Amino acid sequence: MSSLNIRRGTAAPRVAGMTGQQTRRRYRFVLTGAATVAAVMAIAAGQPTVGIAIYVVLTLSFVFFS
Repeated sequence: MSSLNIRRGTAAPRVAGMTGQQTRRRYRFVLTGAATVAAVMAIAAGQPTVGIAIYVVLTLSFVFFS
């Protein structure tokens, strides 16, 4: 049974959670999804210019910083 308690290998233990890069990527992905929903709602409500403006402005962060 003692062999079950021995850690084999020299790999560093895995840290729970996400790295900063993963967090930023996930945030931009959610922001882009929210922008798409907001743009579709604005276009469906009869405001195509507003919808396109929302979509373009909020997706720029995903396009330029991902």
